[in-house]
Order: sequence, then structure tokens, then C-alpha cells
Amino acid sequence: MKIIGSFIGNVECKRFYMPGIKVFSVCPKCNEERELDFNNQYLSYPVVNRFQPFYFYCKPCEENWEEEAMLEIKISGRQP
Repeated sequence: MKIIGSFIGNVECKRFYMPGIKVFSVCPKCNEERELDFNNQYLSYPVVNRFQPFYFYCKPCEENWEEEAMLEIKISGRQP
């Protein structure tokens, strides 16, 4: 099998959940770690292979901030 190229563009999905994926960031105000859990949170029409904002909220501080991360999609073949 031969696989070439890479995914370009947006994922045409209004609510793109990713069960099993968690992203962590430290609150700039209280220095406590917060998480985005993509079991119940989602990206809306994510752009693949480009950095995009991930938005965090610290409930105790009422602080909002963003970090940038990249969603990558790939296909891997199994070698005999």
C-alpha cells in the first residue's frame, strides 16, 4: 500500500468530539492546571494542520485565556 499527501482544509463537522483526548493548560491568574476534555467539549469546524486557538476557562478565578494547538489527521498503513 502507498499513502501520499496530507489532509488540507476544514473538517466539515460542527461539533468535532475527540473521546480520549484532554488538553491541559495553567491558569495565568492562579497557576492551577485546567483541562479541556474532548469527551464532552468539542472543536467547531476545526482547521487541520494549522495552529488554532483552544479556549480555557478557570471557574474559581473567572479567567479566560487561549492557547494554540494543531489538529493533525493521518492515515497509516499496516506493514505485513
